[in-house]
Amino acid sequence: MKKIILIAILALAVVNFTACSEGDAHFKDATQLITIIGCKDASVIVIPDDYTSMQSGDVLVKDTSLTVVSVYHTVTGNKKICVENGSAHLIRN
Repeated sequence: MKKIILIAILALAVVNFTACSEGDAHFKDATQLITIIGCKDASVIVIPDDYTSMQSGDVLVKDTSLTVVSVYHTVTGNKKICVENGSAHLIRN
């Protein structure tokens, strides 16, 4: 009798935990909004590490009509961006 009750409880627990999930991570398709920081001194030869890295598939959105964004290409092929004027953000999926 104990064995049957234990199996029933375990079966209910399994159904309960799997019913709340689709089998995938809940945040798999979450969208991130990333604020782009302002540019530092334009005469800088080395690209600062805190500039925002742009990834494949990112969408650049200008928050104001007069926004100017600078894009720097690193020697490793990465893109770093910063805002010269106005404000902007990235949409990353």
